[in-house]
Amino acid sequence: TVLVAFDASSGIGRGSGRSLAGINLYAAFQHAAEHTLGCGGHPMAAGLTIHADALPAFAEALESAIAASAARDAFVPETWVDAELT
Repeated sequence: TVLVAFDASSGIGRGSGRSLAGINLYAAFQHAAEHTLGCGGHPMAAGLTIHADALPAFAEALESAIAASAARDAFVPETWVDAELT
């Protein structure tokens, strides 16, 4: 999930994303970095600064990077149970 909030007067947005196991979000952001004003992070979370006009190209590049590198089971829902209550 990536969320970007834009300043209406400048058209500049700042955002961040959180990943799923099996998806290196930082690597995906780096793949799409040419469309940003700056980005960084780590495999499970990343942030960016971007101009509004560049968002469609960034989104396309990000989706392409994730599709090419995501683990096959990354999008399979999981339920984690720490303990069972009785």
